[in-house]
Amino acid sequence: MKSGYVTRSIVRFGYVQVLSKIWKGVIFSKFSPFRLKEVPDPVVKFPKEVLVENILAGICGTDMSLIQAKVDLRVAPSAISKYDKMYLGHENLARVLDTGEKVTKFKKGDRVTVAKGLDCNLQELDLCESCQNGYPFLCKNNSLATEQLMEIGGGFGELWKYHEDQLIMVPDDISDELAVLTEPMSIGVRAVLRRLPKKGDKVLVWGAGIIGQLTIVALRYLVPDVEVYAIVRYDFQGKIARKYGANVLISPSWENITEITDGKLYRGSLGNKMILGGFDIIYDCVGSSHTVSTSLRWTKAGGAVVLIGINFSMQKIDLNPIWYQEVDLIGSLVSGREYYKEKEMHTFEICFEIMMSGVIDADDFISHKFRLSEYKQAIRTLQNKKKTKGMKVVFDYRD
Repeated sequence: MKSGYVTRSIVRFGYVQVLSKIWKGVIFSKFSPFRLKEVPDPVVKFPKEVLVENILAGICGTDMSLIQAKVDLRVAPSAISKYDKMYLGHENLARVLDTGEKVTKFKKGDRVTVAKGLDCNLQELDLCESCQNGYPFLCKNNSLATEQLMEIGGGFGELWKYHEDQLIMVPDDISDELAVLTEPMSIGVRAVLRRLPKKGDKVLVWGAGIIGQLTIVALRYLVPDVEVYAIVRYDFQGKIARKYGANVLISPSWENITEITDGKLYRGSLGNKMILGGFDIIYDCVGSSHTVSTSLRWTKAGGAVVLIGINFSMQKIDLNPIWYQEVDLIGSLVSGREYYKEKEMHTFEICFEIMMSGVIDADDFISHKFRLSEYKQAIRTLQNKKKTKGMKVVFDYRD
């Protein structure tokens, strides 16, 4: 089969970072760490393995960062090396094709999606604290995987192999198009639950790509009595955000934010600004030095900035509002154990509830579908969002 992957090569990452300034096509060249090549079909070898064939698979921001080599290898995640070859595409809806002899949760033909990382339980280790608490993506042993647990294939290919405990069944009532949004939606749901607003709070979602939009959906569903604002970059993003109940801001000024939040704007020397009494919570879906620093200054005393956006660069950020106004800076990652409606649930289960409620239309979010053979066009669509109005781009493996 053909599959897309990135090789962990400092030299190739360096080539792309330098040459991309004058040659956009370098990411598809021999100098790039990104490859789409023939690889051996994965086969079930161990008792609890599950082989799946992809139905739909989304391209995420992390995939794009790796493909475009927008990664500073000095950042913390780069120190935790898993494999020399990183298969791309983890936002997938798939159908079970084959199972190991001890698989009990799934049978051939079941629709599944990936809901769990390579935690202690899968590696038959004593559970670390994160795994005990139900957060496998935070497992301290998730880079120790053996051959039995190595993921082979990904969304950038027809087939993928997992341990059965990594998968979750997709309810029959959910369409393929909604189901492929489960993983990105879980990011928004988990972020909101990391700092749940109170009735009447004013919150800001900074960034209106797919994660920002699904964070708005999560807010409107989980806490309908909050006032949601969203900073968008393009008009087409604003149209979607408005449909799902957000007040849209395009390039807002400090004066705009001060008026919206009923805060007080202070000006220091050299253009230094600070708002006292800002938003109750800001969900930062960009994660740049500018957005994090500014979000901390736009959040009221005792409020919170929830960092959702992934940015693989070394950053310079003013953290002083954290102590000066006791603003919490909270990280959020993918999914895990949640306490919702007075019971324990997986984040994906909450996503399924939202999808089955009828409040979300997949056509608002899936903007383009491509065959894998059209991968260059798919990637370029996401590189040129202003022109293409790209939101969620997926590979479609259906006949």
